[in-house]
Amino acid sequence: CFLLIAPVQIEMIELGRHFGVPTRQVGTGLWLGLLGGVFVGGFVVLCWAYGMGGDSLEVTWPYQQNWYYNTYRAAELAADRAMTTGSLVKPETACMNIFANPDAKGLALGAVITLILALFRSLFMWFPFHPLGYVLSSSHHMQNFWLAALIAWVIRIAVLKIGGARAIREGLTPFCVGMFLACVVSIIFFDVIGLFLQISGVTGIYNGIP
Repeated sequence: CFLLIAPVQIEMIELGRHFGVPTRQVGTGLWLGLLGGVFVGGFVVLCWAYGMGGDSLEVTWPYQQNWYYNTYRAAELAADRAMTTGSLVKPETACMNIFANPDAKGLALGAVITLILALFRSLFMWFPFHPLGYVLSSSHHMQNFWLAALIAWVIRIAVLKIGGARAIREGLTPFCVGMFLACVVSIIFFDVIGLFLQISGVTGIYNGIP
């Protein structure tokens, strides 16, 4: 899923820093992985779509995203009506009017809160809230991720209280690195098995996000 691309890249960058890999080599690896995913993945999807037919695939939502444009269509109709009635340019709809436009006011307030959190995070080591957490808190992906993040935070706090920073650096960090690498290896392993089963004619294969 494309939502996992950025977190995986951050994890790989952190792994490179942890093991002392040169920045240029980390960047080269990320670019190779990105290009390989785009071209190899795109080629595989095209082969499947042409071989079995797009509507015959187990997951057809990539080919049926008409619903994705519903919000855009509603906004477009609203803009057309505003243009027709001559009310397109007014304080309530001006893009940068943070005092009269509720949407602009919300964006400005969110930006200010994010900057304050980033400032506090950089000035005080004890400050527990990360600006990225605030930004992602209202995202769709956070509905599936919040419990894992909460458990990880509780474990980190517990290890820090019991063993201190050294326990995190020498114990928890290598453990989490191992879990991450094990997850990547398991995904690759079962993807290979899934491809083999697809070639063999098996269609009832789980293909959700692990």
